[in-house]
Amino acid sequence: MVHLTIPDETSAELSAQAAARQLPVKQHVLPLLAPAKPEPQLPLTGAALDAAIEELIELARKRSHRYPPGFRVDDSRETIYICGPEGRG
Repeated sequence: MVHLTIPDETSAELSAQAAARQLPVKQHVLPLLAPAKPEPQLPLTGAALDAAIEELIELARKRSHRYPPGFRVDDSRETIYICGPEGRG
């Protein structure tokens, strides 16, 4: 079991939140420490897929200052669909 040390102010705040929800502190805090895993999404198609791709491209543009000068992503088919020695991929 892991034990955490938190400041008294944080402990008091969590205790107050738990009391407001009429829950024990442990029951209130556990979902905050280990949130439920999101439901798996169905494969995106059509407009939803296009929007997701555009979102990724925009994210890459916003992060471009983090890449070294002249950096280019190797998005060749050979790199994307790489097969291992077992022929899977």
